[in-house]
Amino acid sequence: GNLDELTTGQKIWGMAVITVGLGAVLYGFSTMQGLIHGKDMYRQWEQRKMKQKLDAMKNHIVICGYGHVGRRTAEELRKTNVQVVIIENNTHTAQIASDDGFLVIEADATDGDLPLHQAQISSATGIIAALPEDSKNVFICMVARERNSKVRIIAKGEHESSKQWLERAGANDVVIPGESAANLLASLLTSPHLHEFFSQIALR
Repeated sequence: GNLDELTTGQKIWGMAVITVGLGAVLYGFSTMQGLIHGKDMYRQWEQRKMKQKLDAMKNHIVICGYGHVGRRTAEELRKTNVQVVIIENNTHTAQIASDDGFLVIEADATDGDLPLHQAQISSATGIIAALPEDSKNVFICMVARERNSKVRIIAKGEHESSKQWLERAGANDVVIPGESAANLLASLLTSPHLHEFFSQIALR
């Protein structure tokens, strides 16, 4: 409009309306952006919070893979008040681990040495390689041993033939679930009293 025809009061009122209107538009735009990107901002905040916790981690246990074996192992370790960090690639499974109350790094444990570095493997007391593929567990053992020469490495193997490779890669102990189950079943039949004896020792 033609501002020359307006009085001083009208000009002041016009500037006030323009300022308030522009502020309302900008506020509405920022609110809309917040609603759209709210989840991303929350996720970034959660990641920053998790990084702070990881940086302070010492004498903890790292578990690679939150499958049946990894989950049961994490639950048993929690009973001993040991801090546990889970590395899990599957988004749904990683969320389950988080819901269970564990600190989770959603990443492929075999994606170079970054995931283990994020899990503070250099200050960990132990690591459990519980992925379903023996070749991946071999890789984890190698990286973990290189990053921390004193860390205790326990690896799960699917095949007996993989045991030697896991040990060569740096594993202190290798557990073959099928073999362990077979030994347990045999002991239940042939020496049930020995099984009961060892169970009582474990409970103590």
